[in-house]
Amino acid sequence: MSDAQRLEIILLDLKINKNELSRQLGYKNNAIFSNIANGRNGISDKIARKISDNFPQFNYEWILRGTGEKTRVAGKNNATLIGSEARNVNVGDRIMSDVQSQKINEMAMKIKELEAKIETKDAEIKELNAELSITKDKLAEAKDKLIMYLEINMKKN
Repeated sequence: MSDAQRLEIILLDLKINKNELSRQLGYKNNAIFSNIANGRNGISDKIARKISDNFPQFNYEWILRGTGEKTRVAGKNNATLIGSEARNVNVGDRIMSDVQSQKINEMAMKIKELEAKIETKDAEIKELNAELSITKDKLAEAKDKLIMYLEINMKKN
């Protein structure tokens, strides 16, 4: 089955046209899907991923290559995917794919790393402020000594 045929089946199943699919996936126009429908381009990994992430009833491998079943087989508390993907986790009324879960976990880990860096930088700033305060005190003391020295020397002259 061609990429154009799979796209047509997706549109028919969703009961939408290329313009609406483009809008729902965040594209400004339907040029990408028109090129697929006309056979100029195939379905890329990125497009297949966007479709399967936004319409979890479709199997990613089927969208991309036409292999496996068109739809995912859903269980009671999770959904098992046909093809190379693993299970999904129900989150309220939405199904979150392993890819989405992995991305969320990666972002959470990145946030923790950045928070740790912020704590380190805050500690460094605190240290530098303490050093600055000590330096200011020493500078004020040196200034007072210099003024006293100049006053003594002016009296001598």
